[in-house]
Amino acid sequence: MTRPVTLSHSRITARTHAPRAASRWIAYIQRSNACLATFSAHLEEGGERRFVFDREAALSRQPHRRIVDRVMGTFVAGTTPEEAAAVVERFVGSLARLRATAADPAPRRFPFVACVHALGRDAGNPHAHFAFVDEDIDTRVGGEPHTGRTAVGFADIGSTERLREAWADAINAVYGSGETLVSAVSYRRLAARAEAAGDAELAAYYRACDAAKAVHLGPAMAAAVRAGRPVFEPRYRASAAAYRASYEARVLGRRTDASPGLDLPSHPVDGARAQARTIGAAKSISR
Repeated sequence: MTRPVTLSHSRITARTHAPRAASRWIAYIQRSNACLATFSAHLEEGGERRFVFDREAALSRQPHRRIVDRVMGTFVAGTTPEEAAAVVERFVGSLARLRATAADPAPRRFPFVACVHALGRDAGNPHAHFAFVDEDIDTRVGGEPHTGRTAVGFADIGSTERLREAWADAINAVYGSGETLVSAVSYRRLAARAEAAGDAELAAYYRACDAAKAVHLGPAMAAAVRAGRPVFEPRYRASAAAYRASYEARVLGRRTDASPGLDLPSHPVDGARAQARTIGAAKSISR
């Protein structure tokens, strides 16, 4: 059974993040040792980083305003650059049509940056980072930036679920339909669907997968782990321990177990018991 793709959504504002957090994040996702391709549209002159830098400066005194909305979606393993580009195009296109109406069917135009990661450590875990500015550029007052109406509705209730549905639709549209393709966006949603269908065994399996999967460590957390500082948040402990072991083996030359495994219940396939599967806690933990 194919590992479901996932999508996460968060925001950067002047109230919730340090100054220049958005600019630093854009530079981070565009790093050459991971970024395979970059797509962008409707930005002012100066490139992606300059656009975000100017937006940070303009909204610094409006802490409630979203500087950018961050979205990360994973691809199916083995995705080619052409397939990734097609998924990104379909995904952004579907978002542009979310607020289209019979009276105004034109797609909304909004600034965005998309970086596809499939190099280096991310070769086995292809994914895309998006930076969206929820502003319809065709409704700007006097053509001035940061004055347009909402284009997609990233702040609306249920927006993350709509993003996940659009990402799953884009994935399935590119790869077609069939048993090997992605139909859900997370182990939790798969578990909910299995419970709704009355399959308690399958639901328990997906919940175990969700509990065992590694959590991505960002640059700040990874630096803290390398420095040997303790990690107290439970959901990061397994990933932090595995990353520390990998770091010691790779950089410090200490031979330690870099992949402590977590045994999962066997997956039921066509009524038969499949072999027990193991998910390594060191899998896809740091970029």
